Amino acid sequence: MKEGPEAEKFAKQLAEQEKRRKDAKASSKRGGAADGASESMRSKKPRVDLGRCLETYDPSVPQLKIPLPFTLKKQLVEDWERSSQMDPMMLVPLPRVPCVAEVVAQYLEAKAKRTNQSQQEKLSELFEGLVIYFDAALPVTLLYARERPQYLELAKSHPGVPPSKLYGAEHLLRLFTKLPSVLSNAPMSAVESSQLQGNLAEFLKHLQKNSTALFAQHEIWVEAASSADDDLATGAKEGR
Repeated sequence: MKEGPEAEKFAKQLAEQEKRRKDAKASSKRGGAADGASESMRSKKPRVDLGRCLETYDPSVPQLKIPLPFTLKKQLVEDWERSSQMDPMMLVPLPRVPCVAEVVAQYLEAKAKRTNQSQQEKLSELFEGLVIYFDAALPVTLLYARERPQYLELAKSHPGVPPSKLYGAEHLLRLFTKLPSVLSNAPMSAVESSQLQGNLAEFLKHLQKNSTALFAQHEIWVEAASSADDDLATGAKEGR
């Protein structure tokens, strides 16, 4: 996963994508009929502007804490070992079921049974943004080197399909290792920061509790193409 100049490039891409999302959302609201108070509530800007946070990232700012449960830390380490250290290296089978979009949708559906409408709208806003940032982040900063050929093949066989419809909890979990530095730049009060940490921590507990169903068991991982295979494939393409 990349840092430095690649991370800065990624931040700019996300900031641009966030602006397009807000413009599209504002345009949609202007085109529809409004209902007084509910329209006013829906038109409010989200408290946490992740695009703005990425634009103004400052490594000297103390990071927001999003503690990962031990079992999820272990999941990250094991995935890293299998995807970049083992011989042969192994990859998560794709497309994943459930995919990231489905994981988030199922979580929000479960939460809807225990929260009021106002809280549910805030949660939906938060996780809508999370899925958008996952789509932008995956090809830039969430893949290990040996996973890139798999990504390129998948993009070719599923044109126009966003990563959140193809990848699963394994890669979504990696995004949470990036969020603390991003969210630390959000202009939030102590109460808002605490609420955000609580919402994200609760989602991580959901991943932990349902890990057997959400994460691919190692027995079904697939072997990565060898470097020689990659070189042959590249040579064949260049010889066409």
